[in-house]
Amino acid sequence: MIDWVFTDTVLNLFQWITVQKVWFLIYQIKNRREQEKREIRILGTPPSLLVKILYGAVLVLLFLGLIWGPLIFFSLVTETGSLNPATSMSIEVSLEGFQPLFTARQLNISNMTDSEYHQLVDKYKDDTAQFASIYRIDNFQNVCISNQPASIWVISPPAREQLVAKVQASFQSNGSLNLLSSWTISRTPISTAAQIHLSGQRSVVLSNETLRQLYCTLNHTDSNCSGISTVMVKNLFPYYIRAPTTGESKGILKENVGCILSLSSSNFSGSSEWWTLEEVNGTDPAAAGIKLWMDSDRVAPGIFGSIVSIGIVALYATYVLGIGKIIHSYAEGLTFSLIFDEILCPDVLWQLLEDIYLVRSGRKFDLEEILVGRLFAVIRSPESIIQLTEVEKPKRD
Repeated sequence: MIDWVFTDTVLNLFQWITVQKVWFLIYQIKNRREQEKREIRILGTPPSLLVKILYGAVLVLLFLGLIWGPLIFFSLVTETGSLNPATSMSIEVSLEGFQPLFTARQLNISNMTDSEYHQLVDKYKDDTAQFASIYRIDNFQNVCISNQPASIWVISPPAREQLVAKVQASFQSNGSLNLLSSWTISRTPISTAAQIHLSGQRSVVLSNETLRQLYCTLNHTDSNCSGISTVMVKNLFPYYIRAPTTGESKGILKENVGCILSLSSSNFSGSSEWWTLEEVNGTDPAAAGIKLWMDSDRVAPGIFGSIVSIGIVALYATYVLGIGKIIHSYAEGLTFSLIFDEILCPDVLWQLLEDIYLVRSGRKFDLEEILVGRLFAVIRSPESIIQLTEVEKPKRD
């Protein structure tokens, strides 16, 4: 384009680019034919194994590198990133459509010990073939959640009566009622690509027996509820929680924690009620809380963190589709360029191009326009190209 700006010519920009492209194609074909003259090849001889390896195998490796290379690269960047541990965690338990029953924060957060990690690996080594490479000891934290609530149970008397009626109707009619458990994780910001606060949620459908326990705990004056003062809920929280760089926090490894809900009351400062939460079959009976494990993803360094935050899957899919589109476009262009690629003798077209450059340098722009028109006429006619580029047969005496 710069050449067109500073060269005196009668051609417009489109015509100039077209002539340059034709010149490039004819130049390549001319060199190819000269090389074929120097090489002696017998008709019907297939390409040698060396040629196939140099072209075929290298292209296959190149395509594999283009497709799998970015995925491997971003995986390594993520795995070797900086630790992004949690600084605090809170949980909440609520019945669907009502005020939360229980909210609490962590008592302490500690790192996983070597013995705990080896026990974890031994437990899941049959389920995950590469467990140790996926779940690393540095990423795990032990979170002990207080079993005492952060506040009392705030609910108005009409809402409490409505809750009791709904629970009673659910277990008497074998209906369903969901208990929601949620958690919020906070971290120190070490990168703009990582979220500071993460949240997750789980919904547990209460069984008929659990609904009966809940009804009796809420309505302990009922004569049919003697001896029932707690509610046992299975699979209330995931035992292992993943804290990703961005997005929603979810449970991993399919191990859950069951809890027992108890309702306490006090008349010291008015009528107050609160729920307590205890882990069912806790591993440490002396622990005053619920033990959970958190697996925090590492944060990719520098600009890679912003790229990874887009989503490796989305980024990889876009990249592969783009490479596929380029390859497909190139394959489609082979059909249209066949008429030029198989020219046998490009000498006539090459001479026509040389004449165009000659008259242009001599500032004979009328001849330049005539010759360019002749070149375009030849290009538009496959028959003319075939006639002008045939190899002359030797004349017999």
